[in-house]
Amino acid sequence: MNRVFFVNIFFIIYLIIVILNLNISFDLILGKSSFSALLYYSSIVSILISFLISIYKPALKIKFFFGKILKFILFFFILYLMAFVSGVISDNFKYLYIYLPILLKSALMLFVFSWLFSYLLVHNQIVNYINWLTIIILISVFSIPILKNLNIELSYLLYTDLLKDDIGRASGVFGNANIAAQFCVFGIILVLYNLKNYSRIIHKIVLFVILIIIYYSLYLTFSNTGFLNALIITFFYFVIKSKNKVMLLFKLLIVFVLFQLFIVPFLINFLDDYYVTNNIPRIQQEKVDNFINIISIDGSKKVDFSYRDELAEKAWRKIDQSPIIGHGLGSFSVDISNHQGVHNSYLQIIGETGFLIFITYLFIFFRFIYKQIYQNQLDDLKFLVLAVLFSISIYMLTSHDVLYSERLLLFLVFIEIIYLDNKYFNNKKSYFGK
Repeated sequence: MNRVFFVNIFFIIYLIIVILNLNISFDLILGKSSFSALLYYSSIVSILISFLISIYKPALKIKFFFGKILKFILFFFILYLMAFVSGVISDNFKYLYIYLPILLKSALMLFVFSWLFSYLLVHNQIVNYINWLTIIILISVFSIPILKNLNIELSYLLYTDLLKDDIGRASGVFGNANIAAQFCVFGIILVLYNLKNYSRIIHKIVLFVILIIIYYSLYLTFSNTGFLNALIITFFYFVIKSKNKVMLLFKLLIVFVLFQLFIVPFLINFLDDYYVTNNIPRIQQEKVDNFINIISIDGSKKVDFSYRDELAEKAWRKIDQSPIIGHGLGSFSVDISNHQGVHNSYLQIIGETGFLIFITYLFIFFRFIYKQIYQNQLDDLKFLVLAVLFSISIYMLTSHDVLYSERLLLFLVFIEIIYLDNKYFNNKKSYFGK
């Protein structure tokens, strides 16, 4: 067995523990125990061993790819280093001791992820990684209905200082319904991407059943952002895969009109009967009805943004006080919502670093999307990369943990690797194209 095997194994162990949130899950279900602590330290040791093995006499190609990804990491450092500086200038650095370690950990994980992905890419292991990632994410998504039926809700245990979620939103192993919904979307993306690998009808039926389970799991999270994200990603998949995109768009326009004229009214009537028959709690009814209002073109229907519109108004007033340099790392979210976050990553970046850094962020982000759209690569890969980017950008509209989440940063580095692979190997020699 060679070094590549051990790098793979230890990296996969890390992914299993982190994505499935195993240490926290066991800690909350079984109580404080040495076993949960062992899992936590196992994740750290696993990623460390994987990294140390991979840096021993690395090939020049690994350093080449890592150098390219390092630009992304340096941007991350510079972006939030400015938040640190602006906090000092504004004399508003009292929260740095809380948020700076989190920031540094995220930056360190970006560094390690970038090196490991570069190593796996050069050794032709990324396809195996996609398969493992798909399996792990599907397990995490399946935990949503399973734990719901077992009446185990980690969010109640994680946030004991908060009132229980009266909506009854399931969150599986994630402990947060919105994060669970985003990983349902990732699951949809990966399953749709893997459809190309199976030609037999039985395999496609199995994948279709898996998609139904994912959509059901997404429903249990009652996440409006997740619902909308899944709808857009599914639509995007058919556009990418279609050979005659003009005809497809024409058909989709007809479907959209029919949907608004017939399906939406049918859903409204059907749900009214379904609520009564199944004794659905009123607050859950309102959550589902609100999503119907979002996708409906009927302007008379009021849309509930779960107080995010009120937070946005407060955020803009706060931003107006220091639009150029921001308010510093952590202080913006604390002032707006007392450590609960502004629930919008874009407003968080503006509030912490100011408009100049935010414009730089948008330029680099959308430049990357532009390159992916016009780069000559396989449609399946284009769907995978752009779908991940689009889903994260939509998620950022209603969440503020993107730049601090190991699991989401993992995906950002991963799509950078795909981009670089296709750019320098130009499809025919691409490991992903095999």
